[in-house]
Amino acid sequence: MSELRNAREISLPMDASFRWSVGEYMERFFAELGEEKLVGIRCPSCRKVFVPPRMVCEYCFAETEGWVEVGPRATVVAFTVAHVEVDPKSGGLRDLEVPRIVALIRPDGADSAFVHRVYEVGPEDMQVGMKLEPVWTAEPCGYLFDLPCFRPVKGGR
Repeated sequence: MSELRNAREISLPMDASFRWSVGEYMERFFAELGEEKLVGIRCPSCRKVFVPPRMVCEYCFAETEGWVEVGPRATVVAFTVAHVEVDPKSGGLRDLEVPRIVALIRPDGADSAFVHRVYEVGPEDMQVGMKLEPVWTAEPCGYLFDLPCFRPVKGGR
């Protein structure tokens, strides 16, 4: 393999603005978040409930149908404690002042789980199986950040 000689690097700042559709299933999911509700969709064949919703069951490949309200409480399936984050300006890693907990969360009534932040608990007290409740924004509007995090249910499991 030959070595590059006289190579030049040029950095060009570029803004790219675009829009895309999240699709009808996620559009409904976000709209329900705006009403402070968690919803999933049921597989008519194996009866599993998926949150967030998906068009096809990952177990039996049937087309899903039938919206189901789940939660609001949820259970921690797994978690990790982040001590660094990506710096949006440099793309490198930077230390967090306070560790951040990210968990795989399964809402009550669902057969699947999703990743989200957990606040109001320290890493030393976090546990698999812990019961959580959603924390909603003051003015939900049908957007992902209407549900910024979960927190432990007072009194535990």
